[in-house]
Amino acid sequence: LAVPLLLLAGEKDAAVPAGDAAAVAALVKTARIVLIPDAGHLAHEERPAIVAEHLLAFVLEAAGTAE
Repeated sequence: LAVPLLLLAGEKDAAVPAGDAAAVAALVKTARIVLIPDAGHLAHEERPAIVAEHLLAFVLEAAGTAE
């Protein structure tokens, strides 16, 4: 994979444990993993501001417009 990959994982996700997400990230050179604190499988619903912050930073960086 030659494009940036962002893995957002809920720190308390029982369906896909953080360790599994980290294992996927380790397989892809361009991957970055972010653990969302106090979130489970629905991190985007449980911690939307934190998820949005990381998504925005990732997109800006990938577009070459990061601050």
